[in-house]
Amino acid sequence: IDNIRLNYKINIIFKPHPFCLSTLALFIQFNASKHQENSTVGLKQVKSSILLGLAVCVIFYINMQAAVFIADPDKLPFDPVISPELLVAIISVVIFLILVLAITLPFMLRYRQLSKILAYQKDQLKLADKAFQTHEALMITDQNGRILRVNQAFLQVTGYSEVEVIGKMPSVLKSDHHDLDFYQNMWDQLGQCGKWSGEIWNKRKNGEIHPELLTITLLKNQQGVVTHYIAYYLDIEDRKKAEMEIEHLAFYDPLTDLPNRRMLNERLQRDLMLAARNKHYGALLFIDLDRFKHINDSQGHSIGDEVLKETAFRMTSLLRKTDSVMRLGGDEFVILISPYKFSEQQIINEVKIIAEKLLVEINRPYLINMHELFVSPSIGITLFNGNITDTEVILKQADTAMYRAKSAGRNTFKFYQDSMQEEADQRLLIEKNLRGALEQQQLSIHYQAQLARDGTIIGAEALLRWLHPSLGYIAPNEFIPIAEDTGLIIEIGDWVLRNVCRQINLWEKTGIKIPHVAVNISALQFLQADFVSSIENILIQEQINPKRIILEITEGVFLKNMEESIIKMNVLKALGISFSIDDFGTGYSSLTYLKKLPFDQLKIDQSFIRDFNEDPNDDAIVQAIIAMCKGLNLQPIAEGVETRMQLAKLYNYGCSCYQGFYFSKPIPADEFSQYYLNHDATEATILTREFAG
Repeated sequence: IDNIRLNYKINIIFKPHPFCLSTLALFIQFNASKHQENSTVGLKQVKSSILLGLAVCVIFYINMQAAVFIADPDKLPFDPVISPELLVAIISVVIFLILVLAITLPFMLRYRQLSKILAYQKDQLKLADKAFQTHEALMITDQNGRILRVNQAFLQVTGYSEVEVIGKMPSVLKSDHHDLDFYQNMWDQLGQCGKWSGEIWNKRKNGEIHPELLTITLLKNQQGVVTHYIAYYLDIEDRKKAEMEIEHLAFYDPLTDLPNRRMLNERLQRDLMLAARNKHYGALLFIDLDRFKHINDSQGHSIGDEVLKETAFRMTSLLRKTDSVMRLGGDEFVILISPYKFSEQQIINEVKIIAEKLLVEINRPYLINMHELFVSPSIGITLFNGNITDTEVILKQADTAMYRAKSAGRNTFKFYQDSMQEEADQRLLIEKNLRGALEQQQLSIHYQAQLARDGTIIGAEALLRWLHPSLGYIAPNEFIPIAEDTGLIIEIGDWVLRNVCRQINLWEKTGIKIPHVAVNISALQFLQADFVSSIENILIQEQINPKRIILEITEGVFLKNMEESIIKMNVLKALGISFSIDDFGTGYSSLTYLKKLPFDQLKIDQSFIRDFNEDPNDDAIVQAIIAMCKGLNLQPIAEGVETRMQLAKLYNYGCSCYQGFYFSKPIPADEFSQYYLNHDATEATILTREFAG
């Protein structure tokens, strides 16, 4: 009874202690659970385990003190079998073992957890290491910018070894391509945004400068302090080369490597601004190679390309470094003389010297693939001082002057004048209106009589005329060359022949019998592949006798293809058509084609008739032509006869036919009908009597 009372007192006194100890242990354990994921078991966890073990021990001690073990519960007083001291000792050992297990078990569990974490981090490090060895060059520096680590791609791009860069500053790669402001802006953006990306030119170990795409990212710790910089370098040298190549193709001619039209526009615009600002003069030379097409056609385009490259080299060698030679395309070149302190007279003198050198240099023989070739330049020159700001206008002026040089006989140079532009504008206006002239029935045909020695009308020449409703009368020498250049002459030529055939038939119905009508054939018409069939179809459709038609062809047509000309003429000759050589003596006047080609008539050009009474040379030429016609069995006809004196001399020289204002000017078909009907037959007798002796 006394033991029970004692234990009760002990239980009452010590019962709160294990509760407090266990509560404190759990609180410590809760705080200890907030450790870092990769940390080991801490001191707090050890303390918690000890306190919890003590709490358990106290509980057991209280209970053991309150318990009495008796052998026979029916006997009193109690006789304990095991003494409380021994039992406490046994329980204490057991609790101690539990305490040891409680302390070591967290270590074991934590060790297992850390092992897994370390294995995972090892895998992540391996993965990061593989990612670090990417094709992009990587560099990691500390907060002070000293290099801590680089990858293999970095070493390959820079040419350095790892030992040579670790611990160094990134400035080891710095080139002189950028100024201080570039780097200052880079660091400012890094500080503001935490990242910078852009193109940069760095220097390799061997001193070579190359472009890179650089991205810099900074890393901060939890306190927001910069700890590292990571730089990614992407070598863009190949891309830059490709971009430069594309840009070169866009601005330079691939054959001659000269600047092209696009570059010309940029440089000319720049020079126009300089000229306007400094009140200086510059110049633009437009150069076209004469007879270059003949080289391409006869020798092939590969030889022609070599001529162009050699021409580009010769031009470039004559100029200052500030001037530019450019190729527009084909055989057209431009030379831009920059406005460097030139007055108007100074630039004129400078350009004259350059143009004369170009004439001499380009006229030198071209020895290419054992071929000796020759070309010459036609040069148009225009000056500029910034008053005109449109580059196309300047280029057009030089182009206009170049065509004036070509019309002046080629192999020369001409300066642009305002009158040239007026002529060019007029030419453009004529071309524009000529395209609708046929449809709007503005074209008409006039006829000029051709007479024999006895004064009888033996034929007429059909001459094209154009009367525009607003432009008025436009001379043939103004619009026919334009029609040939544009190809409109083919359609116009067919229209003329068809209408001449219809007029012949109409005259026949009214009793007017004109032996023949001469129709001019353009070189472009004659060279068409279907020329013969086209003529034949018109004659059949209009039901005209081919013998009533004479085709007048200039001698220049036959020089391009003699054999083809012979075939075409013989086919038409077999149909009954006659041929006349127009403007004889003004071209090459080769006697070879007179012998080979089936001509019937030869027209003495009016340029010889006009002055042959005063000019002994013209007189001798006319006599020679008439004598030659007799020998070749050709009928000579003199055009441009305007005076009785001219007629008398031609008659005495033996010329058999005449045409000119002395007899009749070109007149419309209805007027020509009246002229034919009113023609005095006795005039033939008068001519014969007056000039026979």
